[in-house]
Amino acid sequence: MSCGGHVPTGEKPDITLQRELKEELGLENVDINFVEKYVRGNEKQTELIYLYYAIVDKTETEFVIQKDEVEKVKWIDVHEAQTLYKEGKVESTEFVISQVSRILQHDLVVP
Repeated sequence: MSCGGHVPTGEKPDITLQRELKEELGLENVDINFVEKYVRGNEKQTELIYLYYAIVDKTETEFVIQKDEVEKVKWIDVHEAQTLYKEGKVESTEFVISQVSRILQHDLVVP
């Protein structure tokens, strides 16, 4: 799942992410891992992206999805997600796919 939001002035990105995880998915005290930060932009706006990943060992029923914050949810095993990504079969926005690509490029070990 992808989760994110804008970092308010004076707040650290990891604190913002923990807050967004709670607001959007009902998750608290998640062990997040920093991957990288980079600039993404177009002719209208520029964003500084802080990319993290987390492995959350919970069942689908343990998530509390905020309908007004989350557009779509699809439950999938992490290993199956990696296979689908490698085969070019990920159903998602181009932005989310690019984030998965960045994480996988770092050779992060998935249990």
